[in-house]
Amino acid sequence: RSRAFVDVLCDARMKAYGDHFLLPNCGNYWLNTGQLMVIGPGEPAQFLHRDEANWPHFPWPGFELTVSVMFALGDFTAETGATVVAPGSHLWSDPRREPTPAELTQAVMPAGSALLYTGKVIHAAGANRTAGETRYGMHVSWVLGWLRPEENHYLAVPPEIERALPPPAQQVLGPTPDHPP
Repeated sequence: RSRAFVDVLCDARMKAYGDHFLLPNCGNYWLNTGQLMVIGPGEPAQFLHRDEANWPHFPWPGFELTVSVMFALGDFTAETGATVVAPGSHLWSDPRREPTPAELTQAVMPAGSALLYTGKVIHAAGANRTAGETRYGMHVSWVLGWLRPEENHYLAVPPEIERALPPPAQQVLGPTPDHPP
């Protein structure tokens, strides 16, 4: 991971976001995934989904399992595939309900902006309808500390690198031999 990524993990606003939604239901939370999301010219839209569908055995509506941030590393436009979101879908009584086209919007935003959403919100990457522009975004999510994250940071971050990271970054990477749960 880059130094800039470590800065995101240590950002007080990101910690407040995770603390607000996740700490009421766990002693700590972990980095779930950190990914570059690149939508190239002509790529179709991603299927609409809820991130918490990774853990389907929890009752709906229940508490929050995961929270995410999509950072616009370049401008997100409707043409380049700005994230499609169904605002309010986290409040729907039926988790199987699909949004109508009128209930969807795109998170059009300039580079440097961020979209924050919980795992209950229906969303997807939009289609890139351009002939030559690429949409660059960074998706970062956190998960309750008693759930298994999508990425295994214990194996992905060597102990000597983990030890050199600031404590807030070490904490969200999950338990390691140097930092047991």
